[in-house]
Amino acid sequence: MPSGWLDNTTIRAKFVGTASDAAINAGALSNDNNTWGDWVAASSGVTATTTWDVSGEGANKPVYLRLRDINDQVTTVVTGMVNVDITKPISTMTALTAISPANISLAWSGSDALSGLSTYDVQVRAGLVGGWTDVLSSTTNTSTNYSGANGLTYYFRTRANDVAGNVGDWPLEYDTFTVVDANAPTGTVVINSGVANTNETSVTLTLSASDSGSGVAKMSFSNDRSSWSTWESYATSKVWTLSSGEGSKTVYVRYKDNAGNISARFQDDILLDVTPPVGSVTIAPVIAGMRASASDRTLQMGASSAQIYTVYLPFIIKSLQATLILPATDGVSGVGGMLISNNMDFSGANWEVYTSQKSWGLIGTTVYVKFRDNAGNVSPVYSATYTP
Repeated sequence: MPSGWLDNTTIRAKFVGTASDAAINAGALSNDNNTWGDWVAASSGVTATTTWDVSGEGANKPVYLRLRDINDQVTTVVTGMVNVDITKPISTMTALTAISPANISLAWSGSDALSGLSTYDVQVRAGLVGGWTDVLSSTTNTSTNYSGANGLTYYFRTRANDVAGNVGDWPLEYDTFTVVDANAPTGTVVINSGVANTNETSVTLTLSASDSGSGVAKMSFSNDRSSWSTWESYATSKVWTLSSGEGSKTVYVRYKDNAGNISARFQDDILLDVTPPVGSVTIAPVIAGMRASASDRTLQMGASSAQIYTVYLPFIIKSLQATLILPATDGVSGVGGMLISNNMDFSGANWEVYTSQKSWGLIGTTVYVKFRDNAGNVSPVYSATYTP
């Protein structure tokens, strides 16, 4: 009997027999040990060959043999096995997305009920017209990558081959297709509207991205350009947490389009400062005579010596012009402003640009100062008292 899997129901069978008394003169085959084929002439000890239809496909299909001698004595039946697969295998390709990057990921699969799959053939065609060309031929792989050109539409098809030798049919048109978008998105990121400093780890990112092909789809972020956040839908704004610790911080963003192309890493920087500045205030020695006061609150006036009138005047204190010594430091963003007041509650005071000394009109004996760094952190209240 033929070995292995066959892709045809008609086989060539060989048989041989011997007899101890009368010579063999014929042999016959059957598929069911009931209905027999025609007798085939045979001689004792000589191999006879004949064709036989095993009637359908299947694994381990039995074929029965009996022999006859010249006296019409028939032997005990013996059996052989044959494997027949006449059904073509089927295959299909995993559907591609409508738009793909230049490196197109292809995958396919197939099935065969009897002998099993052996290999695949995969072909491609650029556009709706033109010929098909091989991507892979007689391959056992079930996936590969195909490099396409930007803007072109590629059609793909596959067929399977089984162990018995049956070759599957190509699809009527194609299995799947895709348009190549090889251009990655471009974009920007701005932290907190572009300010140079912040005193909070939570910042707001302003995002902008564009893509000339399939459009921007996703975005991802990082504080170190190594560990990235999970891809999320593209938006024009994002609240992001900076890494801990003061100093210069960089936020990185990358964008992905609908084809899967990933952009370069865009970035912006900001200085994180969470520690208030420190400082002090000292009133420099005042030159004598710089402040005058009217201590007599009454003035006597009259038209004659017999008439005396008493007039009450307001008590007026002039400000003392003093020089304030204002040393202050901030180790990260630097001292940016100061708030000075003669009142403990700083009523009526306005922030001004920091200077290390300032001429000040002292009303009363005490002056109060707060310092603010460029990140917005405000120091405790410092004060100094003038002692004449």
